[in-house]
Amino acid sequence: YTSNLAIVQVIAKLQSKTRDRAAFASDEIKKHIDYFYAHCNIYEVKNQDIKRALKMPGAKDLEDNIHFVVFLNTKCNAILTNNKKDFDHYGVSVRTPRKVKQRTK
Repeated sequence: YTSNLAIVQVIAKLQSKTRDRAAFASDEIKKHIDYFYAHCNIYEVKNQDIKRALKMPGAKDLEDNIHFVVFLNTKCNAILTNNKKDFDHYGVSVRTPRKVKQRTK
């Protein structure tokens, strides 16, 4: 699973220039996003999910709370993120893309 929120975040990240790379062209971004739609179930974040996330106590990052609500609603076994430490306090299995990539070799 992934969520429509995660897809929007990927688009924002890819179209932004960083110190290490140029921004991706729109056509390249569309190819990456098409891959998600072809290979993932997309969970649509709803207003009730956002409201639930906003009510969670001790929230440092409200977006992370929304991703956690998606995790709960989809009954996934882990959250995949580059920011593992941001999800440690939820008490769920968290994996990084690098660790998943190493595991599949």
